[in-house]
Amino acid sequence: MKIALNCFGVMLLLSQAALAAEADPALQGENEAADEGLLSVLRNGELHLIPRYRYEYNDEDGQRNLGKSSTLRTRLNYRTPAARGWTAFLEIDDVRSLGPDLYNSTRNGRVDRPAIPDPEGTELNQALLSYAGESYALTLGRQRLSLDDQRFIGSSAWRQNEQTFDAITGRARYSRAEFLYSYVDNVNRSVGPDRGSPPGDLRSNSHLLNARFVLGPLGSLATFAYLLEFDNSPELSTNTYGATWNGSFELPRGFSAVYSLSFAQQEDSTNNLNNFTAQFGQLQLGLRYRGWTATVGRDVLTGDANRLNVSFQTPLGTLHGRQGFADKFTITPAQGLIDDYISFSGTWRSLSLLLSARRFASEVSNQDYGHEFDVQLTYRVQRDTTCC
Repeated sequence: MKIALNCFGVMLLLSQAALAAEADPALQGENEAADEGLLSVLRNGELHLIPRYRYEYNDEDGQRNLGKSSTLRTRLNYRTPAARGWTAFLEIDDVRSLGPDLYNSTRNGRVDRPAIPDPEGTELNQALLSYAGESYALTLGRQRLSLDDQRFIGSSAWRQNEQTFDAITGRARYSRAEFLYSYVDNVNRSVGPDRGSPPGDLRSNSHLLNARFVLGPLGSLATFAYLLEFDNSPELSTNTYGATWNGSFELPRGFSAVYSLSFAQQEDSTNNLNNFTAQFGQLQLGLRYRGWTATVGRDVLTGDANRLNVSFQTPLGTLHGRQGFADKFTITPAQGLIDDYISFSGTWRSLSLLLSARRFASEVSNQDYGHEFDVQLTYRVQRDTTCC
């Protein structure tokens, strides 16, 4: 239906131009040139239809029933060819449940089932105009933002409905440095598009700043300041400042060591009534050999034993995989979180493997939250088809 309507709109525009030319012969040459230019844009653009089927099974302690979802996301997008550095991009997503709703989508009212937050709906996922120069770029409109490792700012692309941002974003490169500034007017969350709880949209007046520096043999340093303000969720209004240092160095016999160190401080801002300061820290050490990597790490998100809504939060991040793959800690508990983990990952031909084991505990009292074991296997069937 939407493809037909879009084509109909183009045809109607062309027919109107032709009628105008017939009414005034002096305009015929001008309109023919305009028509040819529009047809050239349509012919040379990129149109993609991307279906993604998902079956998800959730057996959760404390729930009498299982959660079982069978959903299909159909994505249609179109990108115009570049014209003097400018391009336009439009993307529509539609998510449908196939079969009975045996899961809590956060919108279907099935609170008797475990949560699998893939609600049905049709949404304008992206609609943007962008300009790319030699060392700078500008993007206006609804867009995807994925900064650094996506812990703080990401698209949550694991879920069927992606998180996108209504924003104005500027990027610039100078020598071995990259800079980004984005003003965000609205956040279209993965639990949307319909209204409900949690909210599908965050009405925003937020500023995102990110700077990345290549340090040669010392690796790279990313610094950031994320100043968030939300009208309809003031408890999430925070200022977060931090940095991440990543690097590697060669070892004998073809091995290499990899490391990552992060620290961030978060405080209340603007309309947030909670007066607090919280911290985040991460340390990762790894050993790499021929495309395979073993990693050990610890993430710490601080909390408070006596107060709510003052633990370190990352409401705009890609939360899946940050503190495990079961998504039990997408919201940091009041007493904070310690995540100790070990992982092994690599690729062989068309097959990718990830194994991880985690132990969770509270940051305040080291109370045991439990363990998690994850296995992810991805197989690329062909260039444009992947099963995970």
